[in-house]
Amino acid sequence: MVYQIGVAPVRVDIIMGIKGMNFDFAWVNRKRVTFEGARTNIIGLKELIDMKRKTRRQMDKRDWKELKYVWRKKRKK
Repeated sequence: MVYQIGVAPVRVDIIMGIKGMNFDFAWVNRKRVTFEGARTNIIGLKELIDMKRKTRRQMDKRDWKELKYVWRKKRKK
């Protein structure tokens, strides 16, 4: 199940579950950030890449390719 907040291109998708991925896996490397004055947790980059790979949505497949590129560049630094 996916909850969508907002309208594309400024939309947030809240994915309630992905087959083959559990909450503990995603939570362990979360990042604590401040977004517009509010503290929140976001999934780590490696976990986001894995999540995008496991979904079947076309937009996630495109994101997965871009995120892999970012991950590789980040690891080289």
